[in-house]
Amino acid sequence: MTDGALRMRVFAFIALVLFGGLVARLWYLQGLEAQREELQQRAQTNVLEEVYEEAPRGRILDRNGRVIVDNKVVEVVTIDRGIVDDLDPVERGEMFLRLAIAISRSGRLTKVGDVVDQYGDRSYGPFERVPVAVDVNPELLVFLGERQDQFPGVNVVQRTVRSYPYGTTAAHLLGYVGPITRTEWQARNQLIDPDDPDAKTYQLNHEIGKTGVELVFEDELRGVPGTRFIEVDAGRNVVREYDYVPPVPGNDVWLSIDLDLQALTEQELATGLAAARSR
Repeated sequence: MTDGALRMRVFAFIALVLFGGLVARLWYLQGLEAQREELQQRAQTNVLEEVYEEAPRGRILDRNGRVIVDNKVVEVVTIDRGIVDDLDPVERGEMFLRLAIAISRSGRLTKVGDVVDQYGDRSYGPFERVPVAVDVNPELLVFLGERQDQFPGVNVVQRTVRSYPYGTTAAHLLGYVGPITRTEWQARNQLIDPDDPDAKTYQLNHEIGKTGVELVFEDELRGVPGTRFIEVDAGRNVVREYDYVPPVPGNDVWLSIDLDLQALTEQELATGLAAARSR
């Protein structure tokens, strides 16, 4: 092989290597561009939804440390609006009817209109589970669990509710909790620093102290709600969930009353009133 032919082969090999490198570089850049466009498109179409989880309230105790107001965990039948929204209107109505019948047969009279009203309650976000029956019995849980195909979007979750180990004793002092009104919601949230990660924020479906100790010590009894972020696409489908922060329970409140003395006082008062009426 002559020197000229050898040089031509070397030149051809170098040119081939350079051309291959150029092709590989172009392919790599095209891949990066496609990935960048996909990320830009996701950023334009996907949105983040912040979902709140209400925290258990603090307990109320008498001067001796006996719990007068406690929390108990109950089972709650809920509707996942993100799933139910996608059902055909006729199918959705039939499912609501089946659900109302199932709840009623478990001992809790529920009309289909009650289920529809709860489903339409916009105080709950689009990705929050809307409660339709609280503190249900185990038989209903089994019934729904065995027929999940008949109840799309229906779930059973746990939540805490107030319980009263000593019944109505001191009820007029303790007060009660109930759903927050829009006026209460606006007033409370105006006092909250939105940049405080431990802020006890309120949502329109949360509960608040209405009277008595529950109202007076609301700031102490209320816990810090938990949060999580849900990424949803343009079709409102959940892509992923992340950054879950569990709720922090509220603080306990100790009262100066003695439960035994309070119960005795109420009993004597009731006896005296009954005697006065009988005269």
